[in-house]
Order: sequence, then C-alpha cells, then structure tokens
Amino acid sequence: MKVRNGEGPALAVQLVAEGANTPADVYFTENSPELMLLEEKNLLGKVDATTLSVIHARFNSPTGQWVGELKRA
Repeated sequence: MKVRNGEGPALAVQLVAEGANTPADVYFTENSPELMLLEEKNLLGKVDATTLSVIHARFNSPTGQWVGELKRA
C-alpha cells in the first residue's frame, strides 16, 4: 500500500490530472470542496448502500459518492 500525504486541494488536483489512470483507492479529506470537484469529474465510486443507510443523508453526497466523517481529539 502506498499512502500520499499533502494538502487536500493539491491531492485533488493530482487526482484530476491522473483521471481514470489514478492508482488511488481512497481519498480522505476534511474539506468538501475537493470532494465536490472529484464528484463532478466522475472520479469517485459509489459508496455501498449499507454504509449510506447508517449515516444521516445530510452527511452524504446526494449521488452517494462520498460520506462525511467527524472525529474529535
């Protein structure tokens, strides 16, 4: 497994540049604008319906392509 670290916007731009050829399986960010960009470019897969069913709809993408998560330290 290879992990890339960096600022969310820079990583999102990198994923857009790689397009369908990106080796990325997971994109984890604290910012929704990058998720919306990746969703607009059709670079996100669908989240499993079972996962979506346990998370309130207001924390999900309207198209089911991402879910929000909150953690506090």
